Amino acid sequence: MRWVACLVPWLAGCSQSEVDRADLNQQAREVPIFDGITVRTEGATVVGDVKPASGSCPPEVEIRAQSFDARVDIEDDRCGPQALRITVTHLPAGELTRTARPFIGALEPRVAAAQEAAGGGVVLGYDIHDPQWTPLAPEAPFETLSSAAGSSPGAIERWTLCTDRSRQAWRLLEGHRPLSACRFATVQAGDTLEPPSDDTACDPDGEPPALVDPAAGACVAFDTPNNDPLAQAPLVVRHRLRLEVRPDDCVRFAVWGNNAADADVQRRIIDAVGEAEPLFALITGDLTAAGSRVELGRAALALDGLPVPWYATLGDRDIAGDAAESYPEFIGASTFAFDAGPARVVVLDSASRGFAGADRRALARWLGADNRLWWSTDPPPTRLVFTHIPPFDPVGARGNAFRHRPEAAAFVAALRRGAVPYLFSSQFAIYEEQMVARTRVYHSGGGGAPMELTSGDPRHWLLVTVNDPDCTRQPACLLADQDLCPCIRVDRVDLGAPLPDDLPACRPATVPPLDRF
Repeated sequence: MRWVACLVPWLAGCSQSEVDRADLNQQAREVPIFDGITVRTEGATVVGDVKPASGSCPPEVEIRAQSFDARVDIEDDRCGPQALRITVTHLPAGELTRTARPFIGALEPRVAAAQEAAGGGVVLGYDIHDPQWTPLAPEAPFETLSSAAGSSPGAIERWTLCTDRSRQAWRLLEGHRPLSACRFATVQAGDTLEPPSDDTACDPDGEPPALVDPAAGACVAFDTPNNDPLAQAPLVVRHRLRLEVRPDDCVRFAVWGNNAADADVQRRIIDAVGEAEPLFALITGDLTAAGSRVELGRAALALDGLPVPWYATLGDRDIAGDAAESYPEFIGASTFAFDAGPARVVVLDSASRGFAGADRRALARWLGADNRLWWSTDPPPTRLVFTHIPPFDPVGARGNAFRHRPEAAAFVAALRRGAVPYLFSSQFAIYEEQMVARTRVYHSGGGGAPMELTSGDPRHWLLVTVNDPDCTRQPACLLADQDLCPCIRVDRVDLGAPLPDDLPACRPATVPPLDRF
């Protein structure tokens, strides 16, 4: 029925490709690893192909962080002992807090109703984020095998999850371990013990484990006391990896777009950004010239040379070829949002010169009154929006922005209602600031494509500072109470030019302990 939703594109503002990419984004956030094991993410996406079990190594899933607060839920609905190797890349560098908690997964309605009514005189707890989940143990820290920033884009964390749903038992092991390291004979519910020192890393060419997975449905015999709906419910282990950035911190990050596969310009920008030491980098589309998978892979590999995590969305060039179907493998979801201390960063896929319906709904949620993300915390005071194609072309006769003016007007109205002071785009190879209904639009497409001859602008990138302690620029918020509004400064850095010499110090080197979730 998808064609029905796009029957009147001038009204709905959708296209086949937009819907497909919205589906791809969702599919990258909920991935069946194999029958009975599912990975769900918030603030992150599953990338690439899942590596199957080989030798002594359990299956492996690679997850790309797209936030400073990544959540990874592993649901086990299988019989018998299981293990899964987990790798999370592009995490923010710093003192990450890693916590995990096991749950009985979503219960069927009659069991949930009995739980709510305390049927049988037993009162079960529930999770405030997922009310149908029943905690099996308190939240607890766990250790990973980490790769420090400097050799990778941000931080990379690796660990092994061991589960035995039939006994509601679980264990977390540092690094990638063989199935034998799970010690299923001794594992107890809530175990987070380190493996013994004689356990080596898993060997893809080693001997496969001798454990046998029972047939589906054989977890609980029909004549045992455990044959009840709770015993049949899935086991879920939630992981959270978070870098605390406080609302009063000074945060600096880099922004650029419109590279169009210019490897030399990209390398020079990467070098300059590394020197600036931002908290993260954001690329607003057109990483490629022709939208090929090969081009996108090369661009992502080059960007992985940054010492900080980088996040990206798509431009119109990027969807011209087969990269339109394979981009999650290289950049993750193309529409996402995350909170970084004083600022909410909203990244939208406008590569088709408009938004998919799912993206419009997400934007309304992220900018709305109840605009918390996936954790119960207060939203930051400032919202900044990043996309490739702006709603309106600053050269009105050219009309190379959104396809449909009503959708463009609706987008601008959403920005105004959400008190968004700045919108960043890179569709045009110019540098220009434009006021659109009290939102300042930065047209900044100096990341590599040939600059427009009439503009005279050099290639460039932007350095954005939120909560500038010197407050040398006009406070950015135009609609909110100025007392609640941080100062924001945007510096254009021309390619080959030195960094501004008056940049204040930003982002404290130490972070406070986190509140538990």
